[in-house]
Amino acid sequence: MTLAAFVPSFPRAMAAGLLSAAFVAACGGLDSDPRALGGTEPIVFGAFEPPPPCFHRVADGPTYPYDCDAAEPAPPAPATVRALGIVAAGGPHTCVALADGGLACWGSGLSDRPDAPTVPRRVAAPAPVVALSASLDTCALSASGRVDCWDGKPEGAPVRVGGIEGATVLAASHGLHDCVVAGDGRVLCWGGNHSGELGDGTRTDRPDPRPVSGISAAVSVAVGGSHTCAVLSDGTVRCWGSPLGGRLGTGDSGAGTASCEVVGPARSPDQGCEGDDPAVPLPARVAGVTGAVAVGAGNGHSCALGGDGTVRCWGDNSFGQLGDGTTQSRPSPVAVAGLRDAAAISVGGIHTCALKRDGSVECWGNNAFGGLGDGTMRDSAAPVRVRGVEGAIAIAAGMRPHTCAVLSDGSVRCWGYNAHGQVGDGTRENRAEPVAVELPR
Repeated sequence: MTLAAFVPSFPRAMAAGLLSAAFVAACGGLDSDPRALGGTEPIVFGAFEPPPPCFHRVADGPTYPYDCDAAEPAPPAPATVRALGIVAAGGPHTCVALADGGLACWGSGLSDRPDAPTVPRRVAAPAPVVALSASLDTCALSASGRVDCWDGKPEGAPVRVGGIEGATVLAASHGLHDCVVAGDGRVLCWGGNHSGELGDGTRTDRPDPRPVSGISAAVSVAVGGSHTCAVLSDGTVRCWGSPLGGRLGTGDSGAGTASCEVVGPARSPDQGCEGDDPAVPLPARVAGVTGAVAVGAGNGHSCALGGDGTVRCWGDNSFGQLGDGTTQSRPSPVAVAGLRDAAAISVGGIHTCALKRDGSVECWGNNAFGGLGDGTMRDSAAPVRVRGVEGAIAIAAGMRPHTCAVLSDGSVRCWGYNAHGQVGDGTRENRAEPVAVELPR
């Protein structure tokens, strides 16, 4: 039994002091000769082991240690929630993968509901997410290669897409169809097919994934409004679907060809669109593009990122979204003016953005709602720098248009069109400059 046991009302530090004093007294004081106790060597007393700490328990939470004799401290602040470099900007909503394995989304889904969240809410992710796609539906690719989709903004449980095993790439989508790159390099697509955008040689909508004809070595794929593009392992690009406005990049402007756009009228399978070229375009090589590593597709234009950091775009250029300094549409690729150090691209509906190797972001095209993030609402036919974004690691350009970036510290910034709350700042006000998005705990 120690002395401390007899003085339970004493603070433990005082009890320890009394205990040490008792030992010193029994030995005749600190200056006495230890051999007087019958030994021949000095007695060395071990260091006193401090008592265990006291603990404070937070209701339904962890315990925190503190000094028993000190005032009880407040528990530490909750850890900051951080995003991974995985973000998708659809038309009316945005989603981002969280570092803790969760998923957060904000904005409206298929309908412009008045109760749509204007700040992020957590969504139950089917598994750790490695890629996201958000258009009029939302899809997530897991590390196992499975794909799960929600009809609209993620709410409730997603539905697993059958027939997909070992997918490696999920296309960023701006249309009514979705595509993935399978582990064997094939491209599988499903959904709306009014302009042949599924690439199976028909205009029949497909509820289940079907392989794209003639594609067997894809490394990247992108889904536009009514067309699709893929990068092959040799650095060339193939596109298929509606040729309207030159969006396939083959040199054909598609003049006189009516396209079945996202909002087109209902029609029976294989009927096509009134005025359509009866021949369904199968994948065709984009003219003059080599060394491509990624591709993006918007409503009517497409862009390819080269391994050398340059970007080439083609198709509709009504708002300057091709970035060549003009508003002239181009059926063949043209270089984006002054851009030579891009690390990633994201093609929105009518604007385009590039993440540069230094972590800054530049955008061009339509800016009526601030989607370029330069503090103005003036369109730009050449890249302009997004204000206040440094250290970006991922970007996503939306269909409406708005844009979001994930920064290296795991924070998120968004800007542009916000009528549906897709910017995520708690308002529905358009933002011409990036605003911080507070992620949910």
